[in-house]
Amino acid sequence: MGQHALMTKEFFFDKTIFVRFPGRKDFTLARYISLSLGGFSCAIPKQLSKGEIVQVDVNLKMITDGIIDDRDLHLAHAKFEETQLIEGKQVHRFTFISFKGPCMERLVKALRFLEEKEKVIAMPALLPQSFKNGKIPELKDLVLHIMENVKTGRVVLPVLPRVVRDVEALVSDPDSSIEDLAMVIEQDASISIKILATANSLFYRGTTHLVSIRETLPRLGLKETRNLVLTIANKSLYSAKSRTFKIILDKLWSHSLCCAHLARAMARELACPDTENYYLSGLVHDIGKTLIYRYLSQMLPEPPAHTPLDIIQCVEESCFEMTEIILRHWEFSKEFIRTVNIKAPLQSQAGKSLPTQIVHTANLLSRNMGYDIHDGAVDLSNQRSVKTIGLSLESLGQIAEQVQGMMDGSGHIF
Repeated sequence: MGQHALMTKEFFFDKTIFVRFPGRKDFTLARYISLSLGGFSCAIPKQLSKGEIVQVDVNLKMITDGIIDDRDLHLAHAKFEETQLIEGKQVHRFTFISFKGPCMERLVKALRFLEEKEKVIAMPALLPQSFKNGKIPELKDLVLHIMENVKTGRVVLPVLPRVVRDVEALVSDPDSSIEDLAMVIEQDASISIKILATANSLFYRGTTHLVSIRETLPRLGLKETRNLVLTIANKSLYSAKSRTFKIILDKLWSHSLCCAHLARAMARELACPDTENYYLSGLVHDIGKTLIYRYLSQMLPEPPAHTPLDIIQCVEESCFEMTEIILRHWEFSKEFIRTVNIKAPLQSQAGKSLPTQIVHTANLLSRNMGYDIHDGAVDLSNQRSVKTIGLSLESLGQIAEQVQGMMDGSGHIF
């Protein structure tokens, strides 16, 4: 679609997205009804004068699900045209008259995002016809159905927030500084608050209480801060309205966080280079499961007809492929993706790299610590990955005690 067509096409929202009105005292937010390059409509509980000029923050981050960040406000001036009464609500229509800086260019990008999103069918609409007719499909068929639609692009995969990408770029730049990192993180209020809370937790706390990001980052360091930012961003994926899936995802989140701490602690014990990357590997090694559970939660009734154990066992078969898909989507390297692929059976880890063996051992040890969606402990003495990395069971037990303290001290913050 060309820009002229975007000018006239109006996109309507079926979820709550707000347009902001900075500087006003009578109201500051209004719910979008529609948006185009020419203007927008929204629900305001106040009558405006026809022709009144208002300044608006278009809120492109919310419109594009985080693809465009509002670290710099996307400001425009708009003229109030008319009020219509729609379903008992006063809907105000505005016409854009000017844009500040790159706002117009980014609005075009946002509208193209909405156009592409219209082509993507929502997951509930992708249900097999037999399910729509009241027949409950086999779980395996449902998961295969999800995978097929993910591979063909009919499902929108989650994106990493811009702040994560910017932080990753800074950490990879040898000339970047703590000051540069602070400037990026301070633009995202939710991540800043959680990093402060983490730095002041029992695990990280020093002699003074930290009150700003610029005070916090020297205590944490560049790579630890990178890991925290990604941890906070990842946590948002572990949510579901369904009570059944919320319980599963809460357990899976604790497992992933515990694996991250364990993998890094093992790498440090073994004097591996780039130990912070092991934290990242442990954190995302099960991300494929997370997405499949989220999609299933949108498709199955609550409570689902299947038992939680049935759901967990079925997802295991496709989760590794989904993990590769999402990590490629997030532009992780092939080497990193190979590291987190622990698909091989528990007794068949021969030929895997040391980083993969460490992540696999962390996965098992986390289960034995009680942080897993599976019940029951694993005999570590019989595991090839445990034998390969060369840490004694006593050393692993000490690492587990150390990580338990980390989970107790900071796990609740995320």
